[in-house]
Amino acid sequence: MRNLNSFPITHRWPAQYADRIQLYSLNTPNGVKASIMLEETGWMVGGEYSIADIALIGWVRNLITFYEARELVGFDSLPHIATWLERSLARPAVLRGLEIPSR
Repeated sequence: MRNLNSFPITHRWPAQYADRIQLYSLNTPNGVKASIMLEETGWMVGGEYSIADIALIGWVRNLITFYEARELVGFDSLPHIATWLERSLARPAVLRGLEIPSR
């Protein structure tokens, strides 16, 4: 198991139950399945942009930026997810949504 103390996310938010957060440092079948789906279709569900993509853009983006968990979740080992995120963030409506100031 990995030493979670080396990741920025655990410095910002120390784990109350370190054994539970260890689960996030393991390769998950769901991450691999999502990467396979993206390789085959380019989008999360089917061959076109959908509400599933919209729902996941912010979650994935914040996971690797705000939470600094890129290494922890093995983001770079799933290149199709990185490509999907880049393609999603380039959409005009997504760009406009990211410019809305926080309240």
